[in-house]
Amino acid sequence: MTSGNELPLRVAETWSQVRLQTDHRLVKCITEAIGDNRIDVAILDPLVTLHGVPENNPGQMDQVIRIFTRLADSRNCAIDLSHHTRKLAPGSSDDVTIDDMRGAGAVKDAMRAVRMLNVMSPKDAENAGLMELERTNYFRIDRAKANYSGPAKTAAWRQFVNVDLPNGDGVGVVVPWQFPGQDGAPSPQKLEAERKAEHVFLEVLRRLSLAGVFVNDRGTHNAPHVFAKEREAKMAKVGKAALDAAMRRLFDKGRIRKEDYIMPNRHAGQPDHRNMTCAPPALLPRSATALRSPPYPQIEERNALRPQPATGASLPPSEGGGSDAPAPLGRPQRTFLEPSAIVPEALHRKVSWDIRHHFMAEKIVDRFGLVLPRDRELIRQLAVVYVLEGLKAPASAETARNTD
Repeated sequence: MTSGNELPLRVAETWSQVRLQTDHRLVKCITEAIGDNRIDVAILDPLVTLHGVPENNPGQMDQVIRIFTRLADSRNCAIDLSHHTRKLAPGSSDDVTIDDMRGAGAVKDAMRAVRMLNVMSPKDAENAGLMELERTNYFRIDRAKANYSGPAKTAAWRQFVNVDLPNGDGVGVVVPWQFPGQDGAPSPQKLEAERKAEHVFLEVLRRLSLAGVFVNDRGTHNAPHVFAKEREAKMAKVGKAALDAAMRRLFDKGRIRKEDYIMPNRHAGQPDHRNMTCAPPALLPRSATALRSPPYPQIEERNALRPQPATGASLPPSEGGGSDAPAPLGRPQRTFLEPSAIVPEALHRKVSWDIRHHFMAEKIVDRFGLVLPRDRELIRQLAVVYVLEGLKAPASAETARNTD
């Protein structure tokens, strides 16, 4: 056996740019090689190296394809010709189709079947729960033309995986891959992506509700649109589509619900919007979880949330010498940590540090008054333990005593 680098395989060339000249001797050698080795499928890659014909000449390109058609018929085998597509516009992420094949349209017309290969798009990667850096390892096979078979019901996906050789080298191998939810049960990556999106949705919902910012499930101020711009969603790389799907699942699970809200300046008894709130109600006070529109509280509500200046009057001290006076009411103060404050971002996947641990670390700092960078390792260990135990927030001292 030889290769095209050592012996160029050109079955046809043009003579004086007008007349097609077929290399019958080479065609006979290829035909005999297929027959002697009992080859059922011969793959020739790429098509442009198998001829010396201008690709934009439809008549001559049709004759080139017919050479391989006659070869397949004579040996009762399949001939697979790999052909390239033209370059798309810079920055375009559209899928290539059969009309994007390079050269004259006579090439696709002479083919009995055509398959197109497309790299996974950013939208498909988000739906499959894959990161942007991972999506280029997956590609889709589309049946663009099939003369003697029905249309494909589902797309065929393939994945590049690295296989280590005994000599220490690595080689990329293509293996079958099932898109999550296409057939059968979702993949672990898909389930993890759905869980992360639901967690981010509920965290942002609680934070904005406590801050007096309210949203609904549709319209300009719908929750997925607003939440996708928040820091939690950006840090977890959860987009609007994933948050919208998470909202629908949370509605189905009964973890969020809709409420009627009457704006103060509207007619009494006439609901203005249908809005959402977290469920079960025990998670947050009803006034703090109501999601309503417009997304910002009225002026009177904002003034009520601001801390009031201290006056000369004060409550008498308690018997223990301390003061039982409640702290001024205002917006809850919460610590916001950078993504790499506890664990460097480069190590997140290696140590299984995700958005749940990050939010738990912020709550631990608030609850116990820990200081960075001195208590970084303690915060990390506590966050891991609390997440493993399925807690939503650090246990209070009273809860810990009751547990003991």
